[in-house]
Amino acid sequence: MPSLQSLALELSEPKNAPVPSSGVIWPKGLSATLPWPNLETLRISHPDPADDIYANLPSSLRALSLRLWPHECIQIFDENQPYQPPSWYESRKHRRWDCPLLTPDNLALVLQKCDSSLLSTLELEYGVDAHEPELLRTLAVKFPHLTTLEIHRFWSRGGYRIEVRIAHV
Repeated sequence: MPSLQSLALELSEPKNAPVPSSGVIWPKGLSATLPWPNLETLRISHPDPADDIYANLPSSLRALSLRLWPHECIQIFDENQPYQPPSWYESRKHRRWDCPLLTPDNLALVLQKCDSSLLSTLELEYGVDAHEPELLRTLAVKFPHLTTLEIHRFWSRGGYRIEVRIAHV
């Protein structure tokens, strides 16, 4: 598929899977080239800092999404269900997925592997902790050509909130 321009790998596994997968798409030390030299859009649902796919992204890549699937907000909805869910929800409400949020420092490790300084769109989802400022600095330095940045940040229930100051750079 050398002409592939968009790829979405929205993968998840059931909670308590007998043999959890490592989540690595490109194992360390794999001697190969990415088979999609024209890839412009890539979505990976569970980025793993040990995955070398991020160090092998094509220069054609313009949009990268590193968000959970199902998204954290759906997990929160599943757990709380404060009201009667809509009819479409009935078929999936008993599914339970293992969707751990990445921490900002692990997400920064993933992004530091990327040699995609020409990215124009980046989507991230992570759990807030004290390392968030370093992640945001990494974004500003590593991806100077971003025109769209979408961040979904979640703090642990009962945890502390981190104030984020946004400044014009």
